[in-house]
Amino acid sequence: MVCSKFLANRRKARLVDQERRLLGRLPSHRTTDFAMIAVDVSRNGTVPIERVIYSVPSRLVGRRLHAHLCDDRIDLFLGPDKVMSRQPA
Repeated sequence: MVCSKFLANRRKARLVDQERRLLGRLPSHRTTDFAMIAVDVSRNGTVPIERVIYSVPSRLVGRRLHAHLCDDRIDLFLGPDKVMSRQPA
């Protein structure tokens, strides 16, 4: 069994080597891994994001925030400043 796995890996190694020669270099910086939307804070201190209502600090009432929707969190920004981060519902 060990011998057959070795031969199979050896055959695949040639294909992998061929593919590696065709691949380009990876980018030096990460790509954007989130979606970005603009949301307005209501007079109740809430923002709707993907049909879910989130509460935000009352000092942000009337402001427009930019939401970065990541896989594991939602980051809210007021201009360049991150004002809060929440787990998605």
